[in-house]
Formats: sequence, C-alpha cells, structure tokens
Amino acid sequence: MHRTSADATWTAGRQESIGLHERLEPVVRRIVADGFRVPEARLHPHVSFDRDLSVDPVRLTELVVKLERSCEVTLSDLTIDRMRTYGDLVERVVEARRRADRDLDARANVFLRAMVVPGPGSHRGTMTRSGWWSPYAKAILVDDARHAGVGATLTIMVPPSAPLGVAERIARELADLTHVGVHIDVRHARVGRGRAVV
Repeated sequence: MHRTSADATWTAGRQESIGLHERLEPVVRRIVADGFRVPEARLHPHVSFDRDLSVDPVRLTELVVKLERSCEVTLSDLTIDRMRTYGDLVERVVEARRRADRDLDARANVFLRAMVVPGPGSHRGTMTRSGWWSPYAKAILVDDARHAGVGATLTIMVPPSAPLGVAERIARELADLTHVGVHIDVRHARVGRGRAVV
C-alpha cells in the first residue's frame, strides 16, 4: 500500500499524543460526516476538502465553529485557511486541545479553600485548609478526607477569577475519593461585597 506524506504526518502526530488523538478523532469524524453529509468510512487523513468532498471555505469555516465548541478549542483563521485535508483538520484540533490543556495546567495553580466535614459517626471535627493547589496539597486533602470517614464531604472553593476548567480538573483529580464514600464538591466562590463568599 502506498503511503502519502499526509499519512506519514498523521501517523507521527498520533504517536506523539495517542490518548488525545484517540479521544478527539471520533468526535471530529462524527461532526465532519454530519456537517458535510458524507459516510464516516469515507473520511481518511488524505481526503481533500475541496477535491474529494467539494467543500468550499465558507462551509469549512462553519464546520470549524461547531468543532471548536464540541472540542473546546480555538483555531485561528490562518490555521483554517491552511487546512486542506481531513487529516490536517484532526491534527489541528488535537494540537489546539493540547495547547488549551497546557494553558489550563499553567493556570491551575490557584489558591483555594477547602473544608472537610466528617461523615456520620466520626469523632473528628470539621477541618479547613487553604493554600495553593499542588500535588502536595492534593495529597493532604485526600488524606484528610479519607480519615474523615464514609459519608464525609470535601468542599473546595476556587477563586472566582479561576477559569471554569480548573474547578472541573480538580474535581476529576479527586474523583477516586468517591470510591471510599467521600462526597466531592468543587466550585467557584461567589464574589460578595469586598470578598469571596461560599
């Protein structure tokens, strides 16, 4: 089988970020197939938007807007103008998602407040902590929550200025606590008069 340069680029990109690619490509495939009314099986890395699918730049831009919402990415006009194939589109979406994740990681270093309310029957008192989110802070909070017993609640308040994705990411990082009976509540603090309030 003859491999084109588009296939080689596709393969190299997949090896670099296989987990992200494997999660996003089916989403891109479904949206492209629905948007351009083509069978999903027809979408291969080398399929050209203009030659093979007869897609004009306006329709491609409209489809990219749907992809940006679904995949939570932003693609520049220049990036869109340079996309010629389905493989180009998938790789640009994966790259944009990787950049967005890096940006979120950089902004995830937020100062937070945490409160652990013990479960019923526990003799421990409510514990509050505050500090910068880090692997160390996570380990301490996980330990506090586990010692608070089944039915305990760990509430974490992130600053109102923190991106929405930060609260979701912290909640995902702590999700294993639900397996030991700890309820997790991570949310943004509301801004009250002069200070953040719960």
